Amino acid sequence: MKLKKLDSILKELFQIDKIKDPSLNGIQIEGSTEISNLGFAVDVNDYIIEKTIENNIDVLIVHHGLFWGKEYRIKGVMKNRVKKLLENDITLYAIHLPLDIHEELGNNRYLYDKMDLRNREMLVDFGGFPMGFIGHLPNKTKYSKIENYVEKEIGEIKHKIVSHKMIEKVGILSGDPKSMLDGIFEADFDLLLSGEVTHEIYFRVLEKDISAVFVGHYRSEVGGVKLLQNYIEKNYRSEIDNTYFFEFDSGL
Repeated sequence: MKLKKLDSILKELFQIDKIKDPSLNGIQIEGSTEISNLGFAVDVNDYIIEKTIENNIDVLIVHHGLFWGKEYRIKGVMKNRVKKLLENDITLYAIHLPLDIHEELGNNRYLYDKMDLRNREMLVDFGGFPMGFIGHLPNKTKYSKIENYVEKEIGEIKHKIVSHKMIEKVGILSGDPKSMLDGIFEADFDLLLSGEVTHEIYFRVLEKDISAVFVGHYRSEVGGVKLLQNYIEKNYRSEIDNTYFFEFDSGL
């Protein structure tokens, strides 16, 4: 596959040019124009870059890229990362908020499906796109059962805030929800499932008298990357030799 074709596929699939984002989405560093092997990861760091080199990756697709819409000095750690990618002719491709938002391949959709929810609706309107979802459990459930299910299906709960209310409606928002607190807490749900907790979120949860579980930023955003890998394998297998997912869980 040509890099130009992959770029067109991803831009159209995720509507990259239509979604406002501090991340510089799309090609951040351009490598080879010919693609045989694709790598996928949540973050780009020295460990992930070394893995891309070891596996002869032509394009590394990540959720969190290197460049975030501001000027950078290419020195120190940034210099070393950029140098390795350029020297090995590896393209770095970032998909940030468009990968959170996507209704079929996104991080929030992955969490929604893992929770086996029903009657999907938007949590927060983000410029006409759904930032997070609300879904219904089959029956009202005690928090303790939800906690066990989350840890089995998604991963370890890093932080929790527990209300004594029964849970029927679950709000899903991957990553760090602090920039959308007003929109989140205007919605109606009994449990918030998200990535990371911050000081200001804690009091909003208490005041709303709901429960909340936080599984870590990484764990809440690994699903969309894997869904995208599966999508590429299913639809473009004849044009790609291999795909690889590189795991590096910060635990945060």
